Amino acid sequence: MIENFQRFISPRVKNSTFSCIRCGTCCKLSQIILSNREIQAIANYLKLSVQKFKEKYLIKKEIHKIRSIFSDRFEIQGKVFILKKNNQNYCPFYREETNGAVCEIYYYRPIVCRLYPFTWKTSQYNPKFVSVAIDYSQNGWEECPGINQKNGKSWDELREEVTGAVLLSIIQSNELIADGFLVQLPK
Repeated sequence: MIENFQRFISPRVKNSTFSCIRCGTCCKLSQIILSNREIQAIANYLKLSVQKFKEKYLIKKEIHKIRSIFSDRFEIQGKVFILKKNNQNYCPFYREETNGAVCEIYYYRPIVCRLYPFTWKTSQYNPKFVSVAIDYSQNGWEECPGINQKNGKSWDELREEVTGAVLLSIIQSNELIADGFLVQLPK
């Protein structure tokens, strides 16, 4: 169990606001890699077997991407499950309504969706202490119209929600390492 968790917040996060305006930009931008835990949770919510969920909503794709986690560099490698896009190139769970975009699996949405437009990296990790820097992701900063909204929430108002998503993302990273999808690169 983590006994001490320290956050370092970037100046642009501290000095800005954020409020989701339900535009759907985040539902279109990224390839969403799902962990085994996310696949199971979403399949259960949709009352589908894991196999049926994979057939209907996922593609298996070979991927090689470098990612920094816990002060080390990892390569995401091998075949991973990625959400298929619909005909309009959106997430298959995206639905347009008169008052904006709706996520059909909102309470079970992937961790990366919960975190957007924020990102994190660790400067130190051990089982009792985690030090995390939180900032906007590069594509979030450039593409998300919810950043600096007139009635957006300040960091103080977003702190717990974003921190929770960061902690879930750290757990997911550990699971991806354990499952062999993240391989540590030599220093």
